[in-house]
Amino acid sequence: MRARFAVEMFGIGLIGLTVDTPPMGQYPGGKAEVISICGKDSDGDIAFYVQHPTWTDDESNSIMGIFDHEDVNVFLPEEKQ
Repeated sequence: MRARFAVEMFGIGLIGLTVDTPPMGQYPGGKAEVISICGKDSDGDIAFYVQHPTWTDDESNSIMGIFDHEDVNVFLPEEKQ
């Protein structure tokens, strides 16, 4: 699903969930934890921010913004399925 749709569907419940993210530049993509969501107009085209478990760089400290249009898969915990 598109990242913006995930925010609209889950709202603040998206925070703490694991999503599969696309690679971009040096960011490898893969599973990452949602750490904050953005309102439609708050951060330009960014839907939410994730923290990747293994990737890091000096500037972002393993945090990456996921754009509205990017495709993500949301992994629900067992009790939410």
